[in-house]
Amino acid sequence: MAARKTYPSRIIAIEDAGDLHKVLRIVTTGDGSFALVPIHPAPVGMIAKVGPPQVLTAPGGGWTEMLQTHLVGTRVKLIYHPSGFVQFSKASTKKVRSGEGPPEKFLVPEGMGIHTQPLTDPIATGPSVGSAFDNVHECPVVDGSEPVAVMAFREEDIADWYHHAPSGLPDTPIGPATHHQYHVEIFVFPPDVRREAVFVHGRWILVRDYSPLRPDLDQTVFRVCDLPTEIASLGIVVKRFHARTNRERPPTGYTLSGPRDLGSGYWLGGQWPAPDDERELPWLDAEPAVERTLARVG
Repeated sequence: MAARKTYPSRIIAIEDAGDLHKVLRIVTTGDGSFALVPIHPAPVGMIAKVGPPQVLTAPGGGWTEMLQTHLVGTRVKLIYHPSGFVQFSKASTKKVRSGEGPPEKFLVPEGMGIHTQPLTDPIATGPSVGSAFDNVHECPVVDGSEPVAVMAFREEDIADWYHHAPSGLPDTPIGPATHHQYHVEIFVFPPDVRREAVFVHGRWILVRDYSPLRPDLDQTVFRVCDLPTEIASLGIVVKRFHARTNRERPPTGYTLSGPRDLGSGYWLGGQWPAPDDERELPWLDAEPAVERTLARVG
């Protein structure tokens, strides 16, 4: 199969304490596929298919079931194809198991993938994919040497999910916050929504409801990222959460989240670095090294 032609990507940068940190790269291809490639030094991650909460303790909370949990030591991306096939695949020269089986296997994912809504009928209830960073200072700073355009989210562009206290961190529902966590959410919008965008201060933006499931929220400003096709466009939001951790270590790493599978309801998820107690999991790498370490950043 011939390689897909890639188009100029964009770097998502987040301002924190006066510096712009490069956290994500959005890569697009001519058929409308787009991928998230985190810019973070964590070497080994854990990815899985995650089920809905089994025991609800709060809206959206509770224990969850995880399927096909694997370690991955190769740099990966989360890619969304126009057909609705979403998977983790390689983002470097080293390979991981990915792709789909032949038709006689009913297009079963060979690696870690699911089938969700196509880009021609995008998810309308919230973000399609996203990533969260516990410490953006682990990501490199914008220095002017970037080979592609930087989409900068400065202080005034960031939406606070809870009230932001400039003089310190506020309380959370489970106690005093210990750090800021930044979420990058990627929405997929059809052409009729893209036509509502306006050009302000050198950028295309959309101002609309966050989700039909959250009428309690104020309207949200989305930054528009066009794909090299007219079937859909991306709307990007950066949110700041006030998080709390009970771990002795300072917060570190990032997560990648995909949409739910249309059949099973499970969604793709991954975290970097992998937990220290998951060393015995199988590897998704096509050619895992003889020895690997789950060393954390720093």
